[in-house]
Amino acid sequence: MARKSKASEDTESILARLRRESLSDYDAPKDMLQAADIGDAKSAYETTADVSDANDTESEKEPQDPASALGEDRPRQSAAELLQELLADEERRGEIAASLEEKKEPPAQGGFLQGLFENWLSPEGRMGQKLFVFHFIGSMMSAAGLTALIMGAAAAVLSWLGAGRPMPSESLSLAAGFAALLCVSVPLALLLIVFLRSAMRRWHDLGYGDTTWLIAVICPLAVLALAAEARSLLLYLNLPPLLGVTAEHFLLRSFLPYGCTAGALLVLLHIFLLFAEGELSSNASGSPESAERLRPQIAERPTENYPFFLRMIQFKGRMNRKRFLLRLLFLLFFVCLLLFVILETAERLPPPLSDAVALYGTAAACALASILPTGIVFQRLHDIGRSGWLAGPPLILTLAFIACLAFFGGDLRVLAHEPFGIEIIAAAFLLEVYEVFLFAALVFIKGSVLSNDYGEAPLQRQ
Repeated sequence: MARKSKASEDTESILARLRRESLSDYDAPKDMLQAADIGDAKSAYETTADVSDANDTESEKEPQDPASALGEDRPRQSAAELLQELLADEERRGEIAASLEEKKEPPAQGGFLQGLFENWLSPEGRMGQKLFVFHFIGSMMSAAGLTALIMGAAAAVLSWLGAGRPMPSESLSLAAGFAALLCVSVPLALLLIVFLRSAMRRWHDLGYGDTTWLIAVICPLAVLALAAEARSLLLYLNLPPLLGVTAEHFLLRSFLPYGCTAGALLVLLHIFLLFAEGELSSNASGSPESAERLRPQIAERPTENYPFFLRMIQFKGRMNRKRFLLRLLFLLFFVCLLLFVILETAERLPPPLSDAVALYGTAAACALASILPTGIVFQRLHDIGRSGWLAGPPLILTLAFIACLAFFGGDLRVLAHEPFGIEIIAAAFLLEVYEVFLFAALVFIKGSVLSNDYGEAPLQRQ
């Protein structure tokens, strides 16, 4: 209260001083300059006017307005009154803003999946050194526990089958195989994503962006994976003798060189992330205070105008990384389920028909897996400022290769002995290289929070 009364006294003194200074700018008598407000100035002026009228009765005049007598150029409203009105307006605005703030509802909290993604799977924001150490230890413990759980479950199933106990029903083979695949692959994939996303946030805390992460980390890992696939392809097609290389070459002998190189790269990366000091100032990924929180500082996500399935077939607009990954995982899950159904159906048919169903059904499922993500790939390319047609020619070439492979029975060795077969396989491998790097760019490059030629941003600034 004392502070408030002092502030009001200071305001009154400032107003009185402004009144005196506003009146001192004009040629007024001394008595008028000592007045505190316009009313006192008016009475002082009337007193001096009576004295002058007594001395000169011939020049009698009508009483004039004090404001006009003080000067023709003087404004009708003094600076003190203007300041007083401005202060009153500011006070009214503050009261209105306070009332609106009280009536404002708190922002709606997301569900469990949204909180899980933002806390553990989000690549946005920063992560401090201490938080990253705890996150790293937790990821290692989770990986050890998950591995032990999977190995224990596999050992239990093998011991149960080894005791001579048959499966309850043949119709459960598809469900059991699909459930086993999900129980093994999905937790491991989520753990790997958590591992990489926490490393990305720590990378941001050091002052580096998503492009440098893509070039320095993701591209070398993708090159190693493609080299391992090329090694398997060469051995499958028996091409080393044609290339003048023996099958006993250390690059063709096993996957050990590729796996060891990838492991060494990840170890060096995490040693650097564990011991490097983060930036003490704010950067493009957030403030230093946000690096100490598990929940990152994520831009606002406006609501979508299209339903989930309709949004996936749109070729206009933009899409951020989270929605792209969620829709892509859903599509891959659907295609895997369809492929399992096709193969299980082919096993129950007679041999001539089963081979055709397995071959052409698998080709159709692969073609569907290439066509379905086209809409979200177009939107994701728009989000990073690129034309969606960067994914058009690769899609056509992929469908052509799938049709060519199905025509030759789905065996690459048969295709390799045909005219231009090696060239077709090499072109298909180069197409896969392009698609891998395109997919890496779509996943790890963040789109702009500003509007571009393709529409409004899916993420807004906070």
